[in-house]
Amino acid sequence: AKRLMKGLTTAQAVAQREKYGLNAIPKKIVHWYTILLKQLTSSMAIMIEMAMLLALAVQEYEDFAIIAVLLTINVTIGFYEEFEALKKVEGIKSALAPMTTVKRDGEFNKLPTSALVPGDVIYLRGGDSIP
Repeated sequence: AKRLMKGLTTAQAVAQREKYGLNAIPKKIVHWYTILLKQLTSSMAIMIEMAMLLALAVQEYEDFAIIAVLLTINVTIGFYEEFEALKKVEGIKSALAPMTTVKRDGEFNKLPTSALVPGDVIYLRGGDSIP
């Protein structure tokens, strides 16, 4: 009961974090080459690629070059838009990181929920989500 009154010390919290890690689900890392591959295998890109192969098969090299340029433009724009959107979503997620009121060293402080460790005493009010 006495521990509940004080909460963990900062040193205890650091030791718990080293033992258990952050209180967070690991982020799925999306590499640039997976975005590029996704763009090259989209239905629109496949149709353009088929037209490009058809132009090559009938030896229409000028059409082949024009279609190749169109494919490159299409993939480049799609890649750029998706890459920028992912960066913005990550920025929004980090800006909206949930905070929790935790008792550390005998005082209540707001900390990111990812900083919670086993043994922390948290303060919940009506409407708070449980971390």
